[in-house]
Amino acid sequence: MAQVLLVVGDWRERALILAQLQEEGHTVHAAHTVRWAIALLVRGLAAPDVAVVDLVTQDAAEQDLVTLRGLIGEAPLVLCTGVYEQADIQDKLAPTRVLVRPFRVQDVVNAVREVISG
Repeated sequence: MAQVLLVVGDWRERALILAQLQEEGHTVHAAHTVRWAIALLVRGLAAPDVAVVDLVTQDAAEQDLVTLRGLIGEAPLVLCTGVYEQADIQDKLAPTRVLVRPFRVQDVVNAVREVISG
């Protein structure tokens, strides 16, 4: 199965998504902030096949998001956003899939499954 980098600020959401992804058989590296995820990647502690980043729960600088995108390279990016999130940052991040709130945990899992298989 896949290595998944999960970046979700809210610990409850992060725990639910992490548990469901693990149940699917994936190895999950979870981070509560974009900076923490960058640190995992720079130190070589994670080499994701896919990344899931929730922008709604992040107070991340645009440059940090761009850095994160560069570090995951060609790996698909599932971007979780709110209705009012800025479209310009989405363009810079070139996500493979975008999930707009409200969505279910299963929607995130399905998106990961789709980008890995597709």
